[in-house]
Amino acid sequence: MSPPIAGFRDGSVEPGGPGRTVVADRVIERLVRHASLEHEAVRPLETPLPGGIGGAPVRVEVRRGGSRVSLRVEVAMAYPCPLEETADGLRRHIVATVERTTGLSVHTTDIRIVRFVLAPRLR
Repeated sequence: MSPPIAGFRDGSVEPGGPGRTVVADRVIERLVRHASLEHEAVRPLETPLPGGIGGAPVRVEVRRGGSRVSLRVEVAMAYPCPLEETADGLRRHIVATVERTTGLSVHTTDIRIVRFVLAPRLR
């Protein structure tokens, strides 16, 4: 049986203070993808095959410099919609979600609309 980890079971803390939490880029990508799909105008980029295989819902690129993150997000949007207002609302939602959840600061968020979808949103 292994000894208790300092700071967890016996109440002691290791010298030098607390550690740090590292959020992987992959986690940020998934968070951005999920936040994007919460927006009412965003549609999946590609239709998945039967059984849910394949089909990118949203493409995300994460670049990091210390505690600052830059995001590039490619989405499909419902048509018609006011592009500037819709992209701005999506950007605000993504930034708020990432900063609230990870504690990282979002430096830039580029929204790229790569496709319009005429079909109504399926839920």
